[in-house]
Amino acid sequence: MRENKITEVAPNMNILVNVKSLDLSYNPITEHSLKTIMTEPKTVRHLSLANCSMDTIYVLEMPFLRSIDVSHNEIKSVDDTIFKRTTLLDTLDLSYNKFYTLTSVFPGSLKNLDLSGNPLTGINGHHFPQSLENIKLNHLKNVMKVEKTALTLKNLKSLELYDLPKLGYLDIRGVLSNLQYLEKFDLEVKDHQIVDQIHPGLNSRVKEIGLRGRRVRAISTGAFAGTLNTQKIFSFCPSPSPCLNSVIFTFSFHYAIYRFNIP
Repeated sequence: MRENKITEVAPNMNILVNVKSLDLSYNPITEHSLKTIMTEPKTVRHLSLANCSMDTIYVLEMPFLRSIDVSHNEIKSVDDTIFKRTTLLDTLDLSYNKFYTLTSVFPGSLKNLDLSGNPLTGINGHHFPQSLENIKLNHLKNVMKVEKTALTLKNLKSLELYDLPKLGYLDIRGVLSNLQYLEKFDLEVKDHQIVDQIHPGLNSRVKEIGLRGRRVRAISTGAFAGTLNTQKIFSFCPSPSPCLNSVIFTFSFHYAIYRFNIP
């Protein structure tokens, strides 16, 4: 039912009550029908309403819901009643909406959260649940502040935090020091040189590392010290620089156990 011309969903469509996966993304659904879909009790496990021109998430009467995608809409906020019934929800995609600030209403069962592409001005406070394992905070054009304490998440396994053009500085070392169970991270470097910023993340658990940043012009020979016994995949997305490319290939030779992906 994805990418059609559906505008109305009748409230008496009993077939929807027993559907386990429902994707109505990229349909011009009316507000009344959106409310019907979300508020009438159903057994749906996976719901996608991406790009449906919605500006409100209604109370989700879906006790078995595991994932919901409401990306590419006009949503500005969520209140503390929306997820009251969704005690099993583990995946929430709110990317590319109109969130200017964070709120503390994310369900405690949540494991995967995507807030990329929102007009957030800062990542601060203690809004994220400790249950999170994967979080995406990319393409945040208005973010000017990132507090490391906001990302102190004891169960986090994957962190993406890049394309933050207004952010002056990112304390990569501080962020990584609080994340003991990371397996993957992709971060934007705001410094001109990569020295020891990622050392706290160079442990046996981490298998994949991405570093981005237009300011990077040099990589210290000790930037990846202490990880020769573990295979890792590195990705670099710096600004074009012939001298930087030569340094990267030097590392590739010296740390032969690594595989470097250079977009």
